[in-house]
Amino acid sequence: MQGYENKQALINEIRKRANLFISEFDSVNSADKDVSVEEVDRTPAQMIV
Repeated sequence: MQGYENKQALINEIRKRANLFISEFDSVNSADKDVSVEEVDRTPAQMIV
């Protein structure tokens, strides 16, 4: 398991990863937010709520 220098370093890493995850949905149209894909167990809207 990776260690962090301090609490702020951990918070910064969590924010960075969260922003990367959320940015994956920037290209999803509003009309497609509730469309499920067979290979994925949740819709985009379910993942970011």
